[in-house]
Parts: sequence; structure tokens; C-alpha cells
Amino acid sequence: MLVFGGFGTPTGYRYNPQTNEWSTMSTNGNGGSRYAHTATWLPLTNAMLVLGGYHSSTEIAEPRLYYPATDQWVPAASYPPGYPGARWATALLIGNDVLPWGGCHPQLNQLNTGATYHPPAPDWWSRIPPAPIQARESHTAVWTGTDMIIFGGWNGSNAIADGGIYNPVTDSWVMMNAADGPSPRHNHTAVWDDAGGRMIIWGGHQTGIGALGDGGIYYPQ
Repeated sequence: MLVFGGFGTPTGYRYNPQTNEWSTMSTNGNGGSRYAHTATWLPLTNAMLVLGGYHSSTEIAEPRLYYPATDQWVPAASYPPGYPGARWATALLIGNDVLPWGGCHPQLNQLNTGATYHPPAPDWWSRIPPAPIQARESHTAVWTGTDMIIFGGWNGSNAIADGGIYNPVTDSWVMMNAADGPSPRHNHTAVWDDAGGRMIIWGGHQTGIGALGDGGIYYPQ
């Protein structure tokens, strides 16, 4: 298990469950401290891809790849035009690629855009179309095996109770049917139940109410 970053720290750790021991990661080339980032394991290259997160109050940290076999950090391809990276975004592994979406940028505020990262060598990015839903951060994203489902989040003023569904094959979005769905929320959790063909939402926070103790089940078909 790899743990990296957090508020005010540039350090990371590796945990070996077979020996029940922790070891520190090299900090050389990791891009410095960051928080509210994402980390995704790339099985094709046996590396961890770290995206986004605040490096300072005005800067989004650049992408980095970490190779645990050699304890080495290297720069990943820079973010593409139209997706500048973000904090409080989501990132899903789709096949061998990674799809980050949404989040908050210090100059652009909340985003409703994303991109697809294609692993090395060489690594590169491709853009996806903007979603027909509100820009947001602190939302959830699940992968159904064919589609990415976005739900909830924070638009900068209020919690959100809608979402969208993106299909990478057709490179297109459709709106989620939010009728009878959960109340607006952000910082909630969501999982995809493959056997049941459903997304399960739970918890989160809503302004004026606080922490939420309910959820909902969404069937995309």
C-alpha cells in the first residue's frame, strides 16, 4: 500500500502487509507538498499516478509518477489544454488509462471538465467533452464497466444532487435521472455494485444540516 502527501507534508510511505512494516518514499522529484490530490495505481507500468492537489494556495501541483520498485519519482505529462488539474477531483482507472474529472482550480473555481491520461511510454493526454452538468468539486465518481457516473458535490455555494454519465467509447454524456434521488450532498461516498448493477450513495455533508446519515441507490438501466 502506498500513502502520499496530505496537508503540509511532502512525504510518503510504503506498507508491506507480508512483513507488517512501513518504509518511507524518496522525496526527490515528487513535486513537493500537496493535499486534496488523487492517487491511482497503473497496473500496466507498476507505477502510482498522482494528480492535482494544492501545492500552495494559488498553485495546482504538477502530475507525478512514482515507481516503488526503484523508489523513484518522475514527471508525468503535463495537463492538457482545457483541463488544468484540480483539487478535490476524482480519478478513475479505466482499463490502462486514468480519467480525472471536476474539482476546483484556484483561478478557475469549480470545473465540469476532465481528460484521459494514457500511460507511458510515452505518456499523453486526450480531452473529453465538458459535462452537461454543474461544475463541482468533492463529488463522487464510479465506473460501471462501461460508463463513469458522477454524482453530487459542491458548486462553490451549495451542495448538488444531480449527476451525469460519461461513455468513453462514444465520448458523450447523458444527464442522470435525479428524480427520487438523495438530497444534495458533498464529501459523500459512492460504490458500484457490479452484481446488482447499481451505484450506492451514502453520507456526506449539506450546508445548514451538517453530516448526513442517509443515502440512495441508483440503477442506470
